[in-house]
Amino acid sequence: MRFLRNQDGNFAVLGAILLLPLAAAAGSAVDLSRVNAAGSVLQDQIDGAALRAAKAARDAPSPATMQSAAETAARAELSDPSMTPIVTIRGAAPVEVEVEVRRNIALMFGAAIGVPAADIRRSATAVAEPGDLLCLLLLAPSSDDTWKMTNTARVVAPGCGAQVNSRHRTSFAGALTAPVTTAATYAAAAVQPAKGFQPAPVFNSLVQPDPLAGRLLWPTRSGNCQAGEIDVRRLTDTETVLLPGVYCGGDLVFGAGRTVTLQAGRYVIEDGDLRLVRTAVVRGNDVSVILLAPSATLFLGGTSVLALSAPTSGTWKDVALAVKPQTSENDSAIANSARLELDGVLYLPSQRLLLSTAGTIAGPAGSSRLVITRRLSMSGSARLDLNGVDGVLGQSPSAWLKR
Repeated sequence: MRFLRNQDGNFAVLGAILLLPLAAAAGSAVDLSRVNAAGSVLQDQIDGAALRAAKAARDAPSPATMQSAAETAARAELSDPSMTPIVTIRGAAPVEVEVEVRRNIALMFGAAIGVPAADIRRSATAVAEPGDLLCLLLLAPSSDDTWKMTNTARVVAPGCGAQVNSRHRTSFAGALTAPVTTAATYAAAAVQPAKGFQPAPVFNSLVQPDPLAGRLLWPTRSGNCQAGEIDVRRLTDTETVLLPGVYCGGDLVFGAGRTVTLQAGRYVIEDGDLRLVRTAVVRGNDVSVILLAPSATLFLGGTSVLALSAPTSGTWKDVALAVKPQTSENDSAIANSARLELDGVLYLPSQRLLLSTAGTIAGPAGSSRLVITRRLSMSGSARLDLNGVDGVLGQSPSAWLKR
């Protein structure tokens, strides 16, 4: 009887009984987590595949090649070559493309109960329409405040498009009521407030690569003033004409009362900034100004004017002013009532461009006024007046996900 009443070891028995369902539950949780993670990764790839496929279908040379072009573009976005996307095309202008993929995910614990794999299916639909000429490209891939507008600052670009590559949930920032007029604005981020934009931005769009990233051949810095280079420390305030060449020894600064003409050619500022202050006026036709220093910036202040017209041929064709890519973000600024008169591209690929007070970028009627920068911030009554030209920055991707 004592043996029958002895309860020693009951917990061990119960533990053994419960161990199997607990292990099964834990294993199921692990498998579910793996499936969800794989599904999320697959959805990101399908989103990209749909965007690329829609653009490829739109750009196909003929209706007969749209399907093959879209399928090729979709497959190129998938990490697993064994996955075969199902591509469905609807319409032509705009074109709508749906991409669907199914994939088996091996289960670690499911196999023990006769379920060795889970079948997951993901799809995305993208729309592409004829693109607009680009005149503003903001390159930051994931930054907040990529495009910031406050006060009465204004962007005027009715004949060309803008592209914002940042996917950050607050890539548009500021008062968001400052007027921005473009032919179209495309943003890679999800939908967010941008009340001052006319028309409203198109979100979930395709990212636009930097069109100048692989084209420009940057001069090499020597580190010290070499024979044949122009030492900025020896320049005087009486010089009214500068010749193209390498300018070394620090910042190239133009102050009050200076009116200087740049002869046609390439101006390489090797060791410092380009700065115009107070009433300085610098003008040059058929010129490229290139800043090479690791922290070099452009600054225009006071009522200064920098008027540059870019070359129409050669390696630096269409580029009026460029700062070499830098390892950290620096600020180039146009402040007070300063003015950059531009016919060509302002290229600041790793910088934030600040326009404040009444700082202005504009140019003659019919000139190309194009800006590529990492981020843009405008305040006060600053004005950015842009105009796209065929063959310079090309067209906006004009492709976006249909949510």
